[in-house]
This record gives sequence, structure tokens and C-alpha cells, in this order.
Amino acid sequence: MADFGGRRSHEILFKPRPVQPFSAPCGDRGLSSPCGDRGSFIEAGRRVPVTRPFQCFRMRASAKERSSEAFRNSFGLPTDPFPTLLASDVSPFAFWYADDPAGGCIRFPTETECERLMGLPEGWTKYGVNGEEILSSHRYRALGNAIALPCAEYIMAGIAEVLGGGADHHF
Repeated sequence: MADFGGRRSHEILFKPRPVQPFSAPCGDRGLSSPCGDRGSFIEAGRRVPVTRPFQCFRMRASAKERSSEAFRNSFGLPTDPFPTLLASDVSPFAFWYADDPAGGCIRFPTETECERLMGLPEGWTKYGVNGEEILSSHRYRALGNAIALPCAEYIMAGIAEVLGGGADHHF
């Protein structure tokens, strides 16, 4: 965040503020809140899902080296960070259940999952202003490199508070 001589960035960025709650389901196009169909692992039959970023470069290196350990590591280590959503590229991830690692898969996040990651309601990027469905590639592009809604709300609430608008403003 740029603070051109104001010396207030610490007041905006480093002050605890409550995070906005998920919005209620809305609209007739199925735009539900980001937590719409998430269930606990108990509801999923007590199976614990494991997700890790898939490391394409490790996979290529393991193929060249013919290393089974490097191959396994391409499915992500617990310490590997997930990549940023980019407008130019969608990164795959590895998914499996803790009780069935061999039954896993490698897949790309769906547009809906990307919307959830950004803190947006499901279907937020699905339709254009004319009501027609937007292509998946365009939805990914719109979501990539964007700022996550909860982050924007946090920063804007801090600016409003510091500039005298009070903590009651919601953006």
C-alpha cells in the first residue's frame, strides 16, 4: 500500500479489524455465498481431504532422473505454498483422501472454486452484463491477478477509519 508522506499505513494495515461475515445466498441465478456447499469432513463420510499444489517442474525433473521420490514430491509437500491465481495461467493441484492416497488425482480449480478463493459469491463471473454466459477462459482471466475481496474490504475499512470515516463503513 502506498503511503505518500502520510505516515499512516501502519494504522491502516496493522490494526486488528473484524473480517466481514459471508453474505447470505442471493439471486435467482444461483449466486450463493462462498460457503454455500462446503461441508465438514464428518459430512463427507469422515474422510479427510488432502490438497497440495502440483509441481509440474518437479514432475519433469523426476521423469528425466527416473526418480520415484522426486515423482512423489511433485504432488506437493505440506510446506509448499499454493500459487497465486494468475490471469495468464491456472495452476493444477493434487487432491486425495488421507485414507486413500492412491485414489487421488491432479486437477485444475474450477471457476467457482476460484471465485470462492477470492471471497466472491459463486457465479459472480458467470454472466456478462447482457445476461449471456462468459467463457471459462475469460472468467479465469477476470479472477487472476485480482485482489481478494476480504483483503480489499480490510484495507478500505482501515482507510475510512484513519481518515475520519469511522469503523462503521463497509465497502
